[in-house]
Amino acid sequence: EDVGDETKIASKGVDAGSKAHSSNSTKHASAKDKSTTPAVTKVVVDADDVDDAPPSPSRARGKTSSRLASSRARQLDMREAKPTASGDRSLIRALGLKIGKIVIDPGHGGRDRGSTNGVLDEAGIVDDIANRVEGRLAAAGTQAFRTRGGESLDALERLDAPPTDAERAAFANAAEADLLVSLHVDGDENPACHGISTYYYGTVNDRSLVGARLADLIQQEILGRTDLLDSRSHPKTWELLRTTRMPAVRIELGYLTNPGDAGRLSLPEFRDELAEAIVVAIQRLFSPAEIPSQESIELSRHAVFV
Repeated sequence: EDVGDETKIASKGVDAGSKAHSSNSTKHASAKDKSTTPAVTKVVVDADDVDDAPPSPSRARGKTSSRLASSRARQLDMREAKPTASGDRSLIRALGLKIGKIVIDPGHGGRDRGSTNGVLDEAGIVDDIANRVEGRLAAAGTQAFRTRGGESLDALERLDAPPTDAERAAFANAAEADLLVSLHVDGDENPACHGISTYYYGTVNDRSLVGARLADLIQQEILGRTDLLDSRSHPKTWELLRTTRMPAVRIELGYLTNPGDAGRLSLPEFRDELAEAIVVAIQRLFSPAEIPSQESIELSRHAVFV
């Protein structure tokens, strides 16, 4: 299965959650897909590091990820992380990246409330989950930043306009973050649509290797803690995923328009489970067990993006 073939992936969605998400995602991000030549593009970390020739999709890529990082990181002025005390390198470390700053992006905000269901709205729910994620990351010694302020009474009274996706990406880039995690809750005209889905940068030919792995880990951790439907992870070229200079994922944490998902999302203990799952997924991403094999990276088929 080609990870970049969005049409193919969308057609294989599980239950109503995956089937309906393409229409809803278009509603959420129609403006994002209009730009085909962004000012900022993802940094390519190509597996073929023998010479300085431009990367070519037709050339075989058979080098290991650690050699990939050591040579290409110097060319791309990437910040190379040191091995752990035992000499191990996680997926991030193997690619020459490091952990230190994570940007949490609670979607919508201010006068843009996103999906709604009675007194529940997307902006308020993801703000609460962002606070829970931020607290856990800080307790683990990681710097966490938010792309927008909290849902304070003053902010709601002012009904400020939320930051655009371009502004959110610019904030993460200026912070020199190592990861960006964008939190959303979906909605659809069909109340039967439900489930959890994650998104990372990807096209027909290229993908964000780290973003794809983090999206999968988040899916695993949330599904292991909740009974939400698995609507899988998907590659997209949305502006926030495309213009950030670090791996970025977007999580759709269920459907507010589905009675079952909305009922779960209204519970503080359920939001706690979601926050815990996201933080554990991030921690797993940096574990030695995440060192990729040559086969899993599929160097012969794809350029590797951060």
